[in-house]
Amino acid sequence: MSEPKPVQWGVGGVAKAVPVESVKPTGMLHPVIAVFDDMQEIATRKAEDYAEVDNVFSNFEFTADIAGVDVDTVFMVMLGTKMARLRELHSGGAPNFESIEDTLIDLANYAALSVAYTRFNNE
Repeated sequence: MSEPKPVQWGVGGVAKAVPVESVKPTGMLHPVIAVFDDMQEIATRKAEDYAEVDNVFSNFEFTADIAGVDVDTVFMVMLGTKMARLRELHSGGAPNFESIEDTLIDLANYAALSVAYTRFNNE
């Protein structure tokens, strides 16, 4: 596994790099930090599978181009697809491949990617 990168913590769009080793998941936040760690690992692996090395958004931009829509619409569709999956799982559908937890993590990662894309393009 590669060397951990600094965590970007921020409020109101202002990010501050914090070394990973200084983030101590304690008390009430420990389970939340553990989920964030899982989200980061999954997002990194999926970016390696889907995106160009130098552009984490390349797959969303490509999809927007072939669909004739903007990237924000692609993110809304991806989020909507995950919400539909979540609805199906909560209505008693048995998962074949993706659990409720997997779906929620994907949903959170798509939301985070959408925020990051917006920030990146407004710099």
